[in-house]
Amino acid sequence: MMCEKPDIEPEETGEEKTNENAEPSVTSGERDNHIDEVAADASAEEVDVSELTDEEIRGLASTAAEHAVIKDKFLRARAELENYRRRTQRDLENAGNASVINLARLLLPALDNFDRALESAASDHKKFKSFYKGIAMIEQHLYKALEDGGIKHIEAEGKPFDPNFHEAVSVMTDPDKPDDSVVVVVEKGYVYKGLVVRPAKVVISKKP
Repeated sequence: MMCEKPDIEPEETGEEKTNENAEPSVTSGERDNHIDEVAADASAEEVDVSELTDEEIRGLASTAAEHAVIKDKFLRARAELENYRRRTQRDLENAGNASVINLARLLLPALDNFDRALESAASDHKKFKSFYKGIAMIEQHLYKALEDGGIKHIEAEGKPFDPNFHEAVSVMTDPDKPDDSVVVVVEKGYVYKGLVVRPAKVVISKKP
């Protein structure tokens, strides 16, 4: 007589148990559809103003007014902050420009003296050629330092007189020159970033 074997169900593996307990996966498309449905439900639940009481309407109006005031204050504060930033930047630039201009004004008289010394010795510099050459090199280095620092020489001779950049110290009668043209530069002028460090002192022409 044969004994029947009891039916034994196969043991579930850990992987199968885990799959049973895990939540069903949701695709990105299904998630997007769900979000759209929620948004549609929310927009469908718009408040009917006719159903609000007078007190609730006044509350909403007050909230809207407060929001407008806060927004206006925010925009004003942001504009003031931007203006303050620009003013600060401009003040810093002006302070830097003033420092450079003041330094140049201190150096220019010394360069003027170099010019005068070299001009007076130009006709007889062969007697002290090495000394003359050394002085000329020092002058050139000083002028190059000014130029590298942004200080530019004002071109004046032969130009029409411009009171913004020239200072007339004398008038010369010259039938061959147009009125108010610069015929002689007595002292060189300089500018820094469009700002006059020192105007050029000039002699201007007048027709007889």
